[in-house]
Amino acid sequence: MKRNVEETRLFWTNSDEIQIGQVLYSKIPDLDTLICEEVFVNPSFRGQGWGGKLMKDFIEFAVENGQKIYPLCPFARQYLLDHPDLSDLDMHNQITETKIKQNIVTRKED
Repeated sequence: MKRNVEETRLFWTNSDEIQIGQVLYSKIPDLDTLICEEVFVNPSFRGQGWGGKLMKDFIEFAVENGQKIYPLCPFARQYLLDHPDLSDLDMHNQITETKIKQNIVTRKED
């Protein structure tokens, strides 16, 4: 699995360069936090544990960049709840909805 980084999107490809899935995120610079907006797994790869693998790598990306995570995406929220060892990275209870709305990226539909 190869991680590909764009400004507000991480996506992963396999050895055939087929996209396995992606995480859309926004930044809250003054709180060193990434808002995990969406975790998406390509339908061809669902049911194989890829959602968890993508979250694990997204968390590694956040840590590498000195960031914590606000799990806006329900899947990301549940992943962090299921991994209490990651509670120091989980900003769900520390950041207000207003702060999230101020920092979330507006995405244009193609």
